[in-house]
Parts: sequence; structure tokens; C-alpha cells
Amino acid sequence: MASIDLEKVTEYIVFCPRCGKKLNRTKVNLRDCKNCGLHLYINPVTTTGAVLRNEKEELLLVKRSVEPNKGWWDIPGGFVDLNENLEDSLRRELKEELNVEVKYLRYLTSKVDIYKYRDVYYQTLGTIFEGSISSSDKLKASDDISGYEFFRKDNFPVAKLAFKSLQEFFRTYLELDR
Repeated sequence: MASIDLEKVTEYIVFCPRCGKKLNRTKVNLRDCKNCGLHLYINPVTTTGAVLRNEKEELLLVKRSVEPNKGWWDIPGGFVDLNENLEDSLRRELKEELNVEVKYLRYLTSKVDIYKYRDVYYQTLGTIFEGSISSSDKLKASDDISGYEFFRKDNFPVAKLAFKSLQEFFRTYLELDR
């Protein structure tokens, strides 16, 4: 499991969102406001991602066009929006990033990681699904990816994946999938 420095993730939570007074740290993931009585729980940010396989049993990776880790390989996906479930979020992200609709998605696992954006650290809870696409699907890189490529399992660039949690996931996934 990726090592998460929760102090980095929670150091920014200082003031009460209800009354604006300084919060007291009760636990690493809990702040209390002595002024208004609010208990503020600090939860991870949820993401979704897809391991997409074509009929040749190749796996799709996308090239990140934004920080963090611009230029590194990733799986297509992104952050879950308010009022979205995991599957709807992932379908939206696949449409935005690749202009593809994947009908059937199967949940595989979840991983925690750190996502540093504009000098703020967020703990993510990444959910990973599996799906199939066809070579006849007309993929088009857009949104926050600059390209994509299919990889055979024996030539999969694990060390060039953008996030430690994905590297960890694929080391296990590729071994189990042989």
C-alpha cells in the first residue's frame, strides 16, 4: 500500500467552515470547533479509473497533459463529481477523455494515494474498474490527456505510471492476469 503522509493532507484544515474560528485538532482526520461545536471529518477525494482491454488483450493507457505528473502514463478516469455514483463518473470521464462509451464496467479494487495539486496535498481514494473496448472504437484524446496507447502485458510500462498506487496495482494485476 502506498505510504500516505496524513499530516501533509490535513495541515491546511485550520478554520471552521461554519463560523470561521480556528479549529482544534482532535485526530489526524478530525477537527473540532470549540466556538460552534462543529465536528469536521477530513475524508479522501474519490476518483475513478478504468483498465480498458481491446480484443487483442492489450491494455489502454493515456498520457497526462496536466499536473501532477504531466507526461506520465495513467489510466483514463478522474474525480467523482457531487451527485455522481462511481460508474456514472467513470462513464463521463471516458466520454470526456477518449470520446468512448463503455457499457459494462466491473469493479476491481480501490487504492489510496496522494495527489499534489497547486502545492496542496489531497488524499485520494481511487476506485479501479475493468472494461472492454474495440479497436473499431474511434478514440480521440481530449480533456486532460494528450494521447493514448495500447500495451501488451509483457511490455507494460509500470515504472512510468503517474501514481504509486497505480504502479502497485498493475504489478499485482499483470501477475494475476497471466
